[in-house]
Amino acid sequence: MSSNVLREELGIYIHNRSSKKEAKEKRLHNIQWIEKLERDSLSFGTLERQLLLHTTSSGEKIYIQFPGKESAEGRKSVMPWDFRPKVEIKPNYYAKDLSFSDVWDMLYDEFSKREDTKIIETLATVFYRMANMLDNNKTEGGIELTARDLTFEYGKDLVVKKEHTINLDDYYRYGLPTKVLNLLSEKIPTVGEMSLEAFLYLNELLVWNEDCKYYYRNMKSENGNRKWIDNTGRINTLYTHINMFGVFLNQVKFSKVLISASRMRGVAPISGPDLKFICKDYILDN
Repeated sequence: MSSNVLREELGIYIHNRSSKKEAKEKRLHNIQWIEKLERDSLSFGTLERQLLLHTTSSGEKIYIQFPGKESAEGRKSVMPWDFRPKVEIKPNYYAKDLSFSDVWDMLYDEFSKREDTKIIETLATVFYRMANMLDNNKTEGGIELTARDLTFEYGKDLVVKKEHTINLDDYYRYGLPTKVLNLLSEKIPTVGEMSLEAFLYLNELLVWNEDCKYYYRNMKSENGNRKWIDNTGRINTLYTHINMFGVFLNQVKFSKVLISASRMRGVAPISGPDLKFICKDYILDN
């Protein structure tokens, strides 16, 4: 890989107040974009909708599908904005729906035994950038998205009832710089059964949903404290990914990750010093 190109495209400023403020504004905008999606005729498990947000260079189609299972009435904690990513690898064949534990298993399988530490450090930086929405740029002039309304056979098989287009407001769309994506894809063509590009976009959608969940819980639910704790959701989840990379690089003790996860309800965000060491080749002077 060209280190000059990567540093030029991926260079980061750690703890920059301006960029943190900008990231918070982007996150809030995207949360509100999800909130505004039309759901009146939809219900989980009966009639759901897919929106096509991205098509990878390999032809995989990346959708969000909603309402999600946490929107269903009768749950102890209902989250009406819940959605899930769907990766259509080829027509009518979807990748497995992934939880964060599945993602961590995939990271372990792909990277724990890699001798090329540079690729791990680079991906850690990519996830730092994703956590802070450095590669999310606003669409301009509104967007038109393909929508598919889905019914179900035997409780699980998707059947497209109607395909149409929907005009929506702008949002901050994720997109790793093309030069970086191409260089990384040469080294990591696939993660599991999907391309690296699809895997990164999947993670973007998973943490977007996490942001919606925590924002709704704090700001909109009956028991909310009306204060958005904005280091939850996206930030803590993706910083946990980076901590996993720290373990693979033998820079973070696995016991430290386990202790953090037990204290923080399943997440183990990397500490500032460890982050700076892992991403050291990409850190720019403030």
